[in-house]
Amino acid sequence: MNRDIVLRWLLMPAKWRWLSLMGLLTSMVLLAVYLWIAPARTGQLRLQDKTQQQQLHYQRLMTPLWQQPALQKIEMRNQQMLAEIVRQGEPFSLYTLLKQSGGELANWHPDRRTSQLELWLDWSQLKRLFAYLVSCEPAPILTSFIVQRKADRLYATFHLAFDNETPLD
Repeated sequence: MNRDIVLRWLLMPAKWRWLSLMGLLTSMVLLAVYLWIAPARTGQLRLQDKTQQQQLHYQRLMTPLWQQPALQKIEMRNQQMLAEIVRQGEPFSLYTLLKQSGGELANWHPDRRTSQLELWLDWSQLKRLFAYLVSCEPAPILTSFIVQRKADRLYATFHLAFDNETPLD
C-alpha cells in the first residue's frame, strides 16, 4: 500500500510533486504551531497575568504602609538631612553630583590626583553641575573641561583634581 502511494507520487508531474511537498511542509509547520507554539504562548500569557496580579497585590499591600504618618515623617527628615548635607558643603560625591545635576553618566575614571568625568547633559543641567561643584567642601579643582554638542544633548568631559585626603565614591 505504501509503495503504491509513493509510486503514484513519483509518477505525478513535477509541478504537482513540488506543490504536494510544499503542502506537506506547510501542514507540518501548522501542526507544530498548534501543538508547540500555541501552548507556549498561552503559558506565557498566563505568567504575565500572574505577574501583573502579584504586582497589583504588592501595590495594595504597600499603599497603606507608605501612607503611614511615621514613615512620611522619616522620609521628610531624610530629605531635610540630605539638603543640609549639600548646603554644609560635604565632600565631592559622584552620586550627589548626578542627583543634583540630573546628568547621565557616560564614563567615570577616578584617580587620587586627577579624575575624568564624562556626562550627557543639557544646558540647564550643566549650570546645576557647576553649582554643585562650587558647593563641595573642599571644592574639586576643575583643571579643564570640554563641552560638545552631539545631537540634541551635550557631551561634557571634566578633568577634576582632588586633595589626597578627599575620598572618592
